Amino acid sequence: MGSFWYSKRIKNIIKKIEKEKGLIDIVECGDWGAEATCLLREYKDKLLIRCHTPSFVSEKYNYSNKPYFSKFTKLLEKHVLKNAKHIASPSESLILEIKKYMKIKDTIIIQPYPLKIEEIPYKTKYIQNFSKENPFKILVVGRLEERKGQDIVCRAMNLLVKKKYPVRLVFAGADTPTQNKKTFKTELSKILTFEAKKYVSFLGHVPKKEISTIYPEFDCYVMSSRFESIGFVVLEAMRAGLPVIASNICEMPRFIQNNINGKLFKVNDFKELFKQIECLIQNPNKIENIGRTARKYILEYFKQKQPIQQIVDLYYSISTKQ
Repeated sequence: MGSFWYSKRIKNIIKKIEKEKGLIDIVECGDWGAEATCLLREYKDKLLIRCHTPSFVSEKYNYSNKPYFSKFTKLLEKHVLKNAKHIASPSESLILEIKKYMKIKDTIIIQPYPLKIEEIPYKTKYIQNFSKENPFKILVVGRLEERKGQDIVCRAMNLLVKKKYPVRLVFAGADTPTQNKKTFKTELSKILTFEAKKYVSFLGHVPKKEISTIYPEFDCYVMSSRFESIGFVVLEAMRAGLPVIASNICEMPRFIQNNINGKLFKVNDFKELFKQIECLIQNPNKIENIGRTARKYILEYFKQKQPIQQIVDLYYSISTKQ
């Protein structure tokens, strides 16, 4: 019942704001954790559900992880999505995934997240020769969980170290508990060979403001997820001028043209991931070419600020229909 009382608390906060500031025109909530449960009836016409990845979808890819929410909360998530009048999703892929588990309205707005492109650090110098002193540095950002596929990267890392490539792997993301009362970081450590562990670091949770500043320090970004609603960190890495190697899922083929502005590999195939990373190490000129092409693509895609305008238009359309 924790999710229900949390939603009720949110409603009370909104009512207090309205009492002090006047009626609110739009109330936006995410689908995660069903926080809009107690808002459905009173705010239905002005309530917008912004899809991320509901737990009933996320947990289907997290067999080894402990469930984030109870079965009751997952039922509430479905209840909210079924009864919400206005729903927006960052991608068609997420809606198709949700439809595997429930019926959902066909009048869903597909609306990509906006991405700031001004005054964000990006890579200007690319290393041409890798060595122990200047290793090939790989970054992976995201909560440590099975859905994010960090285990796939660890297995590829074992192969890279076995072949004596000068590499460093850094994970940035909070740890999560597993079914066996341990953590996913512990499971990843079991996968890594004794030698590979020397070249792997775990930063833990890194605030969003800091993440954008560390991308340029790396030579490659890997997104190994088994499912992503859109893969926002991939867009951030491309914005920073990094070549991205991503699992060929969901929206990735829409953003990434293989070997042009990034690289794709078959999901779960750590051997193919290893080969894609190896290709960049052996051909440093590709790192710069792909990285600069990726950044150019993102700047072009977001320069018109179209996603922001789409959000404004959606808010306006909801408020005028009330």
